[in-house]
Amino acid sequence: MNLCNKGRIIVLSLKRIKKLMPIILKKSFFKYKFKSIWINSEGFVFSTDLLLSLIIITVIIGISADAMDFGNTLVGDYSSRAALERCTLEAADILIKTSGSPYNWEKMSSSSGVSPGLAINYNYTNESSSNILSWEKIISLGKKYSLLVDNKIFSKNIKSSIIIYPFDRRIDPLVLKNDAGSILSSEVFLVNRTVQCNFFSNYTVIGINWHQNNSTNLSDNFLQEASDICPHDGSNSDLNHMYFQENEYSSYWVCKHFTTSTAELEKTDYYLITEPSPIPIESVYWVIDTVDNISNENNSFTSSPIKLNDKIKDLIGNKNNTTIWIHFICPGKNFSPFKIFLVGVPKNTEYKYIKAEYFQLQKCSFVLKTWF
Repeated sequence: MNLCNKGRIIVLSLKRIKKLMPIILKKSFFKYKFKSIWINSEGFVFSTDLLLSLIIITVIIGISADAMDFGNTLVGDYSSRAALERCTLEAADILIKTSGSPYNWEKMSSSSGVSPGLAINYNYTNESSSNILSWEKIISLGKKYSLLVDNKIFSKNIKSSIIIYPFDRRIDPLVLKNDAGSILSSEVFLVNRTVQCNFFSNYTVIGINWHQNNSTNLSDNFLQEASDICPHDGSNSDLNHMYFQENEYSSYWVCKHFTTSTAELEKTDYYLITEPSPIPIESVYWVIDTVDNISNENNSFTSSPIKLNDKIKDLIGNKNNTTIWIHFICPGKNFSPFKIFLVGVPKNTEYKYIKAEYFQLQKCSFVLKTWF
């Protein structure tokens, strides 16, 4: 039976008692004439019937008081839970569907005037993508949880915790706050929403999803133009990278490029990583070069991330910046699909994050728990 039904029963009971009490009093107490009682000095002033009536009335009054207290408790509990539920749902919507104010609050050293939100921004504008969460914002919110969540989203009597569980079990849960205090609380509310997290996907320079007879560019940072011609095409090289030949033994090339500089190398580490690692095909190779320094050296993939900084530094030479070409060759048929990522991460990034799963959007469960 829910709280609303219990409340109706209590109200009806109180009304019924209110109607019955005058009748009981009239029949039991006022049926005696006080005059005859005082004249009959030998009789008892309080007869047995009258005493029983008073006992019944006392019991009824006691039951009524208990019923009223119980009703007030139910109404109070219902009101408290409804308030907790409403606050939790609103907080989840704010965190998941907005990027916060200001939009780049995660880069600010002060929390003054900050309203947190976790949705990513595009091109540092006020446009945000609902349900796609920013890794940087998540990390920042975890560090400032007390200031931004406890003090700005919820009232002081509401406690909370947030944990983000990636569907990919290779990635550890993101614990913004985990408080065991909810075990002792009688009122707990939980919101579980399916979201996506970008993790380190912003640092993906080139991404290739290589399917059988088809390769797809995964990177939003790479835009091929009609004038971008592989330096190995045509007469520029003995090894032509032009087109896929339709035969059982043929291989074909996918050639991409990116621009970097000496200054960029001082703050960025470039890695070549694959999924799975290693690629279960021996005849997959990569070549790195520039238009001015063409190479035909085929390099194999390994089970570990391949750091490219030294090769890129040699290719840049004395120039301030240059366009680096990277070429991938794979059999055209009969192979298991795989992915290749060329990533550029900030210096001193923990090595445990240099894995393919961190450089693509991942589905996650966003779990927000609140209690009094």
